[in-house]
Amino acid sequence: MDEILILQKSVDQFIAVNAYFSTSLDQEVAMEFFVESTDLQRVLFIIEADPNRKDIKAFANIKANSYYPEEDEVLFQMG
Repeated sequence: MDEILILQKSVDQFIAVNAYFSTSLDQEVAMEFFVESTDLQRVLFIIEADPNRKDIKAFANIKANSYYPEEDEVLFQMG
């Protein structure tokens, strides 16, 4: 099944990734990573992550440790 179709069916659902997942709290920053391409489908994830839940993988705002603090980066653990 095409990966895009899988993602479309996963809206409002839990998804797992097989690598660390770098994100930004600033949607405008995220949009800067959308590079024009004729052969790739671009996908924007809007993530709601509650740090008080016990059943989710770890994530952290790494802005203070980032080489690019203006990206307001949040890193999600794989899995």
